Amino acid sequence: MNTVLVQELLRFNRLLGVVRAALREMRRALRGQVLMSAELEQVFSAMIVGKVREPGEGEAGSRPLRGGWTSEKRGRRQQFMCA
Repeated sequence: MNTVLVQELLRFNRLLGVVRAALREMRRALRGQVLMSAELEQVFSAMIVGKVREPGEGEAGSRPLRGGWTSEKRGRRQQFMCA
């Protein structure tokens, strides 16, 4: 079970890295320091309505709404902590 937990944490950390990089670029684009690409514009539009990318569009999770995806991750974490 430890192997599964490590794998989940590695995937989650990779995802957090992708999110951090996207938010960093988004901040720079909103300040006018860089041009907002089509991909950044899609990310921004998705953030406005509370959605994440679809599963086929990179590391994003399997649920369309952020709240469901976050609660799924929280449930997995609790499962591993109790076992």
